[in-house]
Amino acid sequence: MAQVNDSLSFGSAIYNVLHAGATVDVYYVLALSGATPPYCIYQRQAAMDDYTFGSGHGVEAEYVVKVISNREWPTEALNVYTHIHSLMQDAPLSMTGFTSIRCRRVSTIEYMDNEKFWHVGGRYRVVGWS
Repeated sequence: MAQVNDSLSFGSAIYNVLHAGATVDVYYVLALSGATPPYCIYQRQAAMDDYTFGSGHGVEAEYVVKVISNREWPTEALNVYTHIHSLMQDAPLSMTGFTSIRCRRVSTIEYMDNEKFWHVGGRYRVVGWS
């Protein structure tokens, strides 16, 4: 049996959840050139494999999911992220080749970059088992 690419499987599942419920555009890693804020960005940060002899293959991955806004204050980004978080927290992810075990926020993010864009979101730990 061929090994399923967990990065594609997990990333697609997250995109499907966000795309179906988000009120803003959703992008992987970078927004399209000229995209109008606010929008949501998600990206994989790290993943760890878990092999248990004779019991399959588990993957625990962390994804940053954040809202980008170009307003003076973070209020817009915070409001949009509240909805994004409601989609992500304990999301029933449908992952090809894996059974979704958990999708939970482990920390939050809030900062303004050098271009005066607010980044508000969280890091989510996604666990799946094949």
